[in-house]
Amino acid sequence: MKATKAWPGYLDAFAEIVRRIQSSLHGSRAMLKEPVRIIVAGGAAVHAYTGARISADIDATISRRVLSATDLAVSKIARMAPNDREDIRSLAAAGLLDEEAVRARAEEALAGYIGDSRMVRIAIDEAGEIIRAAAPRKRK
Repeated sequence: MKATKAWPGYLDAFAEIVRRIQSSLHGSRAMLKEPVRIIVAGGAAVHAYTGARISADIDATISRRVLSATDLAVSKIARMAPNDREDIRSLAAAGLLDEEAVRARAEEALAGYIGDSRMVRIAIDEAGEIIRAAAPRKRK
């Protein structure tokens, strides 16, 4: 992850949560075959990347995979609520998203979608528009 713009108090609180998880795993370390990683999604992840929208909760799961900014944006597309649009805009404004990479990843994820995908395809197009509008302008 790139350097964070998150509010230091938020990071301190997040570090405390991680310390508590680490403490609870203390007796299990000998049984762990791989490091424990936490995938952070939702508003907490957007805040960590951009400093925008502090979330009152943390959407997270324990895994071996770390969610990229692209995957985070794709996770916002199906619901596309106002805060999801703002999260995509914040990630794009921070220079963390490439419209074509997000579109390709969303199309890849859509391949396994069950149901009518028309609304999701509209949301993918909308995400592309948000990314284009918010992306930092390249200097010549």
